[in-house]
Amino acid sequence: MALRCPHCDAAAVVRPNPLWRLANVAAWGYAVLSVAGASLIGPTIMVVVPALLLGGMCLVTETHRRATEPVHCAACGRYVHGLAPVKRARVLTPARASA
Repeated sequence: MALRCPHCDAAAVVRPNPLWRLANVAAWGYAVLSVAGASLIGPTIMVVVPALLLGGMCLVTETHRRATEPVHCAACGRYVHGLAPVKRARVLTPARASA
């Protein structure tokens, strides 16, 4: 179904990809497991943990930003709130009898 913008009536409404939510979960998993795994390496933890922690924070921030991006129109650039898919009328044609 086409999603139309209520402002400019263009069929160009863009929603964030639902896979960004999965990527956000994976980024949190990376952040937790990398810091927990780094605790097994001994005294070099002082050097490794800040890099792993900052990398995990960057991944979590970017995936969260993309997953919670507001629905917007690609044509006019305005945000679209509470938009439901447009239902189109179905044309019913009578069945033709075979001759």
